Parts: sequence; structure tokens; C-alpha cells
Amino acid sequence: MSIILEVLTGQRFVAPKDKATGTVITQNTFAEVDPATGLVVPADASTTVATLAGRFINDISAADALLVADVEAPIKNALYLVDTTNNSDTAHDGQLMVLTDASEVNNTGTTAGAGIVKQEAVFGQPADKKIYVSIV
Repeated sequence: MSIILEVLTGQRFVAPKDKATGTVITQNTFAEVDPATGLVVPADASTTVATLAGRFINDISAADALLVADVEAPIKNALYLVDTTNNSDTAHDGQLMVLTDASEVNNTGTTAGAGIVKQEAVFGQPADKKIYVSIV
């Protein structure tokens, strides 16, 4: 699944960000700026509010050898539909969550102090593992 912008509450800002050649990019997944290199990479469980760059808006294969990727900046108060590690639960509404990887949020059932997204609502059935989040 991918990270889908569902409710737009402001302007979209897309900018090219430098990346290393050979870095594979998947459209509609979270991006972060690697603090060690300054290059954009797929987000992961260690992504923080400070390093979150936004959402990739196109696919790039390793063979493309491109040195830039288009990234949509995080939009405060917008709602994103995301996949979750565990079944969704309305009891998690308002909880802060970290990422599992670039395309999935880790919804453990407790607020994460280092959370970068906040669960706003559940989408579908619990076993669908989908929620609406906003960027913190």
C-alpha cells in the first residue's frame, strides 16, 4: 500500500531533493533526509519529526541512476490514509506513532514519545489495518 493524501488543508509544495544514485524510490511513501549525508532516502523506524521530508511523488528504480527525487513537503493538518503494522483500533485515536518503514505506521496501542504522525481515525475494518493520520 502507499501513503495517500486524503484531505488537503493547504497548498502542496513539491521540490526536487538530492538523492544517491541507485536509491530505489516508491511513489507515495514517506521520505526523510538522512542527517549523515543530507540526501533524501526512504523513511524508516528511526525517522523523526526533524528528518521527515514528506512523501515521494514518483517511482525511481535503481537503474534510473537519477540524483534527485520529487518530494511533497509534509502538510500540517492534512489527513493521510496509511497502512498499519497491527489491526486498527479507534482506541488509538489521538496517539502519536512512529513509522515501521516508508509505507507503514507502527500502531502499538500506546503513544510514542518520538511519534511523527497522530492517528485521527480508523478506515474500514480493524483487519484492514488502515488509519487516517496527520503529521505532527
